[in-house]
Amino acid sequence: MVNLFNYNYKIVEDFENLYDFFYCNQNKFKKHINGERKTNKHLQNIKILKDFYEITFPYGYCFPISQFIFYYLGGYNNKDISLMCIKKIPININNYNFFTSHWFVYDKKNNLIIDLTKKQFDKIIDINKFYNKARRANYGFPYFKKNNKRYINTVPSSQVMNIYQVYREKKINIFLEEYYKEYTNNK
Repeated sequence: MVNLFNYNYKIVEDFENLYDFFYCNQNKFKKHINGERKTNKHLQNIKILKDFYEITFPYGYCFPISQFIFYYLGGYNNKDISLMCIKKIPININNYNFFTSHWFVYDKKNNLIIDLTKKQFDKIIDINKFYNKARRANYGFPYFKKNNKRYINTVPSSQVMNIYQVYREKKINIFLEEYYKEYTNNK
């Protein structure tokens, strides 16, 4: 487990610009699946949250935003960063208890938490108390193969690639661009 007890939370100018981009393009993200299926455990949790809080962006978008940032900074080729997930964060709302998870990027070199969706917890819990419980994680299709080239690490999700397609109209990111070219050639 990574020791995150002595972290510094800092959003640099580039991340502020990214947050603004995500906010302005929130309609480009896939709709939450939390609560969309009757068998989904999160359905009741979402209903409880909605009774007490206005659920707005960036609620529920921590994974695609954090995964975007992870690959934006070089992904697995950048040994100084890790995509992190905190599991089983206890939530208590009006004596209703449940657990949630949360994604962010950790910059080991600068000892920084890069969490553009942190504010979704502002009225619920102090998420700062849980960063030290995070572990490196990722999910998606573990392997991607195109033209006999196989990626050995998890690649960006299709949602990240769809968001990047909008982002690249203004600016190209060399790290995401490589995946984007493979992604668009595979369609």
